[in-house]
Amino acid sequence: MCRMIGSVHTLAQHFLTLHIDPSAYRPKRCPQCKHGVLWAHGVYYRQGDRSLISENRCVLIPVPRFCCPHCNTTCSRLPACLSPRRWYPWSAQGLAQLLVLAGTPLTRI
Repeated sequence: MCRMIGSVHTLAQHFLTLHIDPSAYRPKRCPQCKHGVLWAHGVYYRQGDRSLISENRCVLIPVPRFCCPHCNTTCSRLPACLSPRRWYPWSAQGLAQLLVLAGTPLTRI
């Protein structure tokens, strides 16, 4: 199962999708046991990338969770605008990779 929703490219689109059609995030089947029905299981909140911080506040982004009633596994799906397990936007990650490939020491990035 793909952990990302590729059709949601911006945070505004993410919030709109969660409001209008939250089922768009629901996986078709469980990533663990492949059972076909997942239940909504609340949300957890992710911090947005550092460019989203304004007035010393961090932007918290809701990420929907789902639970499989068959095997009790939980899973979540991220919008494409959030990178998994990272707090930096995709553009900053790409720039850092280019700098490393160009020979820039990691201490200077």
